[in-house]
Amino acid sequence: MRHNALFRRFISALTRGGPGGMPRPIEVHAHDPLRYVGDMLGWLHQVRLGVLSDCVVLLIFCLAEFHAHINLSFIL
Repeated sequence: MRHNALFRRFISALTRGGPGGMPRPIEVHAHDPLRYVGDMLGWLHQVRLGVLSDCVVLLIFCLAEFHAHINLSFIL
């Protein structure tokens, strides 16, 4: 499910750009290979940071749950 959502966002960035056309679609720079690939890698880097942030939040939540479970098991 997440794969499909990321794929749709990438295709949208590639062909439509951002809201209201800003930033412009990545395909606008298809004539300049260096810029074209750089824009795609920049988009991937931005997404990676978002995914990394989500993973950190999930890890913190799991550690808190694990810690609470360990503390309860010692009490019982």
